[in-house]
Amino acid sequence: MSPAPDPAATLRSLIGVVVTGADSRACSELLGGIKQLRGWLDAFEAQVSTRLGELHEAGGAPAADLHSKCGGVSAAEGKRKERRSKTIETAPSFGEALSAGAVGAEHVDALANVTAKLDDEVKTSLLDREDDLLADATRMTPEQFGRSCRDLARQLERDQGI
Repeated sequence: MSPAPDPAATLRSLIGVVVTGADSRACSELLGGIKQLRGWLDAFEAQVSTRLGELHEAGGAPAADLHSKCGGVSAAEGKRKERRSKTIETAPSFGEALSAGAVGAEHVDALANVTAKLDDEVKTSLLDREDDLLADATRMTPEQFGRSCRDLARQLERDQGI
């Protein structure tokens, strides 16, 4: 995977753009920059969530609560952000791809949704295919990727006799 784009450079390229004068090609390029910047922000936020999880173990507030209180998001969104960071901890290439804008937060959330329902053995088997999963995520929509992950998880459960 190529190195992640510089988020500051991406932001600078977006600042001051007059969208009303943009044609379809320019708008497509702007959306690509927004995707890169949003991916970097989501990956950085996941790192903050991971740190908040460590602090919670030492007696601090849960990450989801702080996302809700300080980040201005719903409790459900706070929990989603917390789960996203845990998924990136177990599948670090997804964090790198998110930071580079190669996948979106919804791809990571799809993986989180599937792995949350699996027993440890099946979850390990699924995450052993991290490279293949990431390749799928980069070429699929989040919805397609979620279905693909669910199908693979069901196959692995059948293989395990579950």
